[in-house]
Amino acid sequence: MTDGKFKVLALLIGVAFVTITVGIFSPAWLCEQTYTIWENFDVCGGIVPYYSNEYAWAAVASWLMFISFAIFLLILFFLFKAHLKVRDKGYTIRNRKWFRFIAVASLIVAIFTATAVILFVVYAAKYKRFDNSYSLGYSAWLSVAAGVISLLICILSLFISVNEYR
Repeated sequence: MTDGKFKVLALLIGVAFVTITVGIFSPAWLCEQTYTIWENFDVCGGIVPYYSNEYAWAAVASWLMFISFAIFLLILFFLFKAHLKVRDKGYTIRNRKWFRFIAVASLIVAIFTATAVILFVVYAAKYKRFDNSYSLGYSAWLSVAAGVISLLICILSLFISVNEYR
């Protein structure tokens, strides 16, 4: 039988997976506001689909986010495996590794997400002119939220792996 900490961990992983998926596959990572005499308009772009002729920093940020998505799929597998083991045998010393895998993987996701967002912020500021400005769109902010939740997942899974296995 799983306890409350495990259920909170599963909830956090579910919320983070949804936010990072929406953040990666939605079209508003970087928004440009252009100001003209007649009208002002916004144009937003995402990291999907991947273009081979885009700037190197955008390609690196895109690949970091794609890798983060793949790692989150692994985290879901680790959570499923941990759930089966804990449900059948309880918290045994052999099940500790699944929570540590979750912790390491979620820390990697948080680092990759922070790096990708920092790349977008730093390099987007270089293209600012007098008639336009750039800002992060909602997709980037959803990814930042997923990165913060990933840190919470890391802390909680380490807490479970240390305190439940004494």
